[in-house]
Amino acid sequence: MPGNNCYQAIIARLENISEYMKSIKETFAKWYNRKHDFKGCFWSERFKNTILQNGTALAQCLAYLELNPVRASIATVPEKYRWNSIYARVRGTAISSVLSFSGLYDEKVTPFKKALSYYREYLYACGVRKISGKGSIPADLAEIEKKNGFSIPKERVLMGKVTHFVESCAIGSEDFIDGIYDKISHLGRSITKRKIYDTALSKDVKSMKRFCMIRF
Repeated sequence: MPGNNCYQAIIARLENISEYMKSIKETFAKWYNRKHDFKGCFWSERFKNTILQNGTALAQCLAYLELNPVRASIATVPEKYRWNSIYARVRGTAISSVLSFSGLYDEKVTPFKKALSYYREYLYACGVRKISGKGSIPADLAEIEKKNGFSIPKERVLMGKVTHFVESCAIGSEDFIDGIYDKISHLGRSITKRKIYDTALSKDVKSMKRFCMIRF
């Protein structure tokens, strides 16, 4: 199916760091130059690209990135920061399907849920250590997770998915959301192009985010 082939091509591009960064940098540079009537290169240097060995080195790098919002006191635990990969993994968001633990755990031997528990245990072990006065994961929260075996209760997954009800201005089928767009399009100027998002609630339940609303 054409749709399947397109999806696979996008996933393959996301998994290639050079192609991924190229698409981001080129798109932003073209937009900025067009908006400000500039020409030439926007970025002074190539992005950082470090080769990581599977196992401990990869785990430590992932944990360092996931714990950035904790150290900055933006979030108490890493999975509460919506731009972290652990946020997507815990809540089963649409993008979580392209995330894996390849390089950390053998997916043929370790099921995803078990790998997620192992990873969260490692993440919390790293996060409770306070470094240079920066934020850390509270010890009491780490202890609660430890007692739960670092597993994800079903109610937490549900609450993560219910986030769509809080952050969306319309939820329903694609036809329903198209109808909402048509009803409000005359009220002002659209901030972005018409977009319909997966909610992770069901493949047939879509979402229209608030930032796609109309600017009055």
